Formats: sequence, C-alpha cells, structure tokens
Amino acid sequence: MIRCKLCFAAEGVMNDAETRQFSVFGVIEDLQAPNFPATLPRLTLLTMWERSISDAPKWGAELSVSLNGQELIARQIVSLDFAHLLRTRATIRLEGLQVTEPGRLTLRLAIPGHDTAEWGITVGLAPPAGAAVGVAVPAAVKPMYESLPVSMTFGTTKFDS
Repeated sequence: MIRCKLCFAAEGVMNDAETRQFSVFGVIEDLQAPNFPATLPRLTLLTMWERSISDAPKWGAELSVSLNGQELIARQIVSLDFAHLLRTRATIRLEGLQVTEPGRLTLRLAIPGHDTAEWGITVGLAPPAGAAVGVAVPAAVKPMYESLPVSMTFGTTKFDS
C-alpha cells in the first residue's frame, strides 16, 4: 500500500540533486488577495510517498485543484517513479493559477486504490491598508502570501550525552 508521508504547498521548493535534500520557503496556509480574480504567481505542491516492497515502482497520480469544490484546472496525471527506492517525492509547480473568489483552495494528488495527499489554503480578501492588526504595511509592499495571525510555539531541547 502506498501512503502519503508529507504534503504541503509553498511559494517554492528546491531539490538538491547531489544530496537529495529539499529546502522549502514560504509555506502557504492562507493568503489574502487585494481583489478578485487574483493570479497566484507561483505555488508549489510537495508530496512525499512511501511504498511497500510489493508495490510496483511506477504509478500515475491524479492532480486536481479546486476552489470551493469547483475544479479550477482539468485533472492531470502526474507520473511517480520510485525506481528501486521505497520513497519518492513529487514537486508540482503551478504558475499563474487564477483564483476567482474567496474560499477554500484545495490541492489534491491521489493514487487510485492507495492514498491521497491534500492541502487546503484559505483564500480571503485583504483588509484595506492600515486596517490589519499589528504594524501596518503599505498595500504596495504587502506580499500576496501574507498569513493571517497565528499562534506560534518555539523551543529548544538540549540532549546531554
């Protein structure tokens, strides 16, 4: 059985061919647009999959993008090739995706008969400049991918040997 081990959307994902490590910047949980329709200049979906040794190494996964339950793009097949490995990643870049109204943007990658990776983004209308809580940022420099205020926890754990 193939299982999704990781799924999220970000402004960008970089894969290092030499070390096979990836770096992520700008994870997108929600976004605010100054008006609608809004065009997202770049959006990357990253998924990581794990298969059992008995599963075939090549699969076709179905990509769908919807807004409030309505498909924005035609479903597309994305090839996943584990080769001789038990894990693989799929990095899918969507450029120029148009969002027509506020709501729930859902990115989904499904392997029929197995698992589904899904990431949801809440899309809203940006408040007028100066109306946001905290430090006001002029509308001209406000990023498209501005996250709403969220609670954050940071910590450090020291392990003594």
